[in-house]
Amino acid sequence: MENLGELIAKLEKASGSFELSKVTTFRGFLDGAGEIEIEVMERPGNYHIFARTLELDVEKTATGNSGEDLDTTIALVHWGDLKR
Repeated sequence: MENLGELIAKLEKASGSFELSKVTTFRGFLDGAGEIEIEVMERPGNYHIFARTLELDVEKTATGNSGEDLDTTIALVHWGDLKR
């Protein structure tokens, strides 16, 4: 596959869209919340993470600031919000 930046640029140009990201989805379980889903959105030099519960009566979500470094972006997610 092409370089992620090049692919995003081509898709944005062809579609007229903007701020596209590659999204990788993970599913797992969290004590007190049941099944959860985590999306990691990636653009060249930028990451964003969004997580949500899948089994609670009222969906809980968690996110944090976007960042250039994946480790820092993961650390800044408000993971405790999934259990509140």
